[in-house]
Amino acid sequence: MNATFFAFLIFAFIIVVVSAFIIFASLSKPGSFLDRITSKIPNISTFIIAFGVIITFLVFAVNLESQQRDATYKIVDRAFTNVLKEMADYYNQCPHFIDSLFFPWQKKIPNIKPKSYNNSSDVWAAVLYISNLIFQSWEDFLSDLSSWGNFKVAIGYNEQDERSWLAIFLGWAQSKQLRDIFETQRMNYRYETIDFGDLLFEYSNKYHPKNAKEIDKVTNIIFHDPRYINIKDRMLK
Repeated sequence: MNATFFAFLIFAFIIVVVSAFIIFASLSKPGSFLDRITSKIPNISTFIIAFGVIITFLVFAVNLESQQRDATYKIVDRAFTNVLKEMADYYNQCPHFIDSLFFPWQKKIPNIKPKSYNNSSDVWAAVLYISNLIFQSWEDFLSDLSSWGNFKVAIGYNEQDERSWLAIFLGWAQSKQLRDIFETQRMNYRYETIDFGDLLFEYSNKYHPKNAKEIDKVTNIIFHDPRYINIKDRMLK
């Protein structure tokens, strides 16, 4: 039982009790004890109204949290889970390109030996498709940030979620092939997405993290970069 539901039960109980007093008072004699008690109803109603305001705020906050959680689930599906699924499905068609989207240390999975490909060419259509999935995930992420900006005033905001996305995108952006394709596809996206992509490529070209701890440091720099903050501010307008 959550706090909102519990508060609602208390509120409902108070309403029932007050209603019962009013009914019995209508049947009691003037000046009786019950009549004197019910004469205090106007004072009690003030308390009920205040309590109702609290209940309304709690329900509103829970609804906001639910919307933010749903939005987060959707962005995870669109910008991460779906992209990884398509990478797996199209890996045989563009293995070299997909390999370039990850740092060498990210591909070192215990007991799994990377498959070797002798063919030096990838299927262009597959490369273009995966690339645009990534670019769209950046745009979806920025759109989702506008929702977070509205919610975090009213409820708890987890800054680490935002940093995690930056770490994922930074890994993809270190691919030179992806950077080249972005130059040919950038006109298909909004200005904020273009600026965000340029920022990611700039950082991925400047820094080459060797492990998760180092990439966390880079994302922290991006997070406080005035240009990134400006992109987020523009998304909130």
